[in-house]
Amino acid sequence: MEQKRRLIEHRLPLKEISEASAREKSIRHGHISTLHIWWARRPLAASRAAVFATLVPDTEENYELVKRIVPWEAVKDGNSKDILEARRRVLEVSGGTPPRVLDPFAGGGAIPLEALRLGCETHALDLNPVAYLILKATLEYPQRFGQPDSRAVPTYIRALDQAHAQAKDQAAQGTTRLLEEGGEAQEEGPFSKAYRENPLAAEVRYWGEWVLERARQELAQFYPKDPDGRTPVAYLWARTVTCTNPTCRAEVPLVRQWWLAKKDKKRIALKPLVDREAKRVDFQVVEVPQGEDWPDQGTIQRGNAACLVCGTVVPVENVRSQAKQGNWGERMLAVVLAEGGEGKAYRPANDEDRAVFERARARLAELQASHTGELSLVPDEPLPPKGTLGFRVNLYGIQTWGQLFNPRQALALVTFAKWVRESHAEMLRQGMDEELAKAVATYLAIVHDRLADKNASLARWNNAGEKPENVFARQALPMVWDYAEINALVANGWPNALEWVWLSRFSLKSPHGCSPPYPPDA
Repeated sequence: MEQKRRLIEHRLPLKEISEASAREKSIRHGHISTLHIWWARRPLAASRAAVFATLVPDTEENYELVKRIVPWEAVKDGNSKDILEARRRVLEVSGGTPPRVLDPFAGGGAIPLEALRLGCETHALDLNPVAYLILKATLEYPQRFGQPDSRAVPTYIRALDQAHAQAKDQAAQGTTRLLEEGGEAQEEGPFSKAYRENPLAAEVRYWGEWVLERARQELAQFYPKDPDGRTPVAYLWARTVTCTNPTCRAEVPLVRQWWLAKKDKKRIALKPLVDREAKRVDFQVVEVPQGEDWPDQGTIQRGNAACLVCGTVVPVENVRSQAKQGNWGERMLAVVLAEGGEGKAYRPANDEDRAVFERARARLAELQASHTGELSLVPDEPLPPKGTLGFRVNLYGIQTWGQLFNPRQALALVTFAKWVRESHAEMLRQGMDEELAKAVATYLAIVHDRLADKNASLARWNNAGEKPENVFARQALPMVWDYAEINALVANGWPNALEWVWLSRFSLKSPHGCSPPYPPDA
């Protein structure tokens, strides 16, 4: 029997596909891109159109149907009637048997996901271990564990509803409440409802909160509130070198620019206070009136650093030399504070801030000294060698992955990693299916990945958005002179990382309208 020409061999509505694909870059809630970074991720719209057009014949009806299945609205709330019609046509043309689709280089999973959505028997492969985990979390686990479940909701999920209800009165504080296992909610809350529709997503939410509360008990002392009750959300740091002028030898903070908040109605900056006699630089936080000029350029440009005390320029070669010899340091400059619903406030770092940080350093050293595992507590694997495309940090003496984190950042990541492992053991102790426990722990590991992407010494402070940027703004590890250290317990820390994984929805059809028990990050 002669096979009809497939739609993709003749024509496609490229305008509609291109517009829908471009729009995906600005879509966050519910898109699989919120799960984990993948550099070569294909647009879902283009993947959906390509799979469908490859499987169906060239007809006017199929051509018009492509236009209706590529918009985000066709899939964002589950499968629309047009998606179901596309699935019916794929099954019809294959004689009632779902066609087999193989993607041997599946990467971020866009093509196999859309093949699944169209009812195909889908097989996806990739050698990259990160891609492998993304595929498991995007394709396999949702199909196995994320479908509607009519069984009784577990007690601990109902306890999450109770925590959610209690937190409503305290939402402005931006904190989660301690989960009381065994607690009973008065009526079915959003997480119980979410469990019935997608038990996998509900389990990930619960165990993500479980990890957070236990990590909080260990780490809260290293992120103390200010005396006035405000919560630090970030600490702003600058690396430092020593001035090469033999008559000066002052500490030179490497600051690329002075703005902390640069908006139309909010202009806050750091002002260096230079004591030439003491050969020291301190910092003041100032509000810059509208219309007043303020220098954008800090102390370093193209790797060359300018001493604020004597004006000597430390050439980039010397900056690198000091770094490689371990002779450069770090200086905490300012602290960013949450002001409830009023945005962010700023103050200079003080001696107590630095003392708390040193206590975190000491705690990490204690843990390293007592660690007996096969792997090092803080990753000591070497970075790719000098000259590797995209890696610039090794020019400055950063040779291992663990050196990308300051001691408090490393302590936070070590602590969260411990409780992710403990959560998996606790799931098994509570009788959870072994494969489901592995799936939930995998998502928590992905949450940990997202935390590491924000909680490293290569994360810049975005003065327009008043937030830290993640390390991988592009596929590279460039040197960052001044960076933002987040409070891993609030705001852009673990809660935000968990929220983004939650928003990936895990499934072709997932729970909606279930807000977390803390305010979403601004």
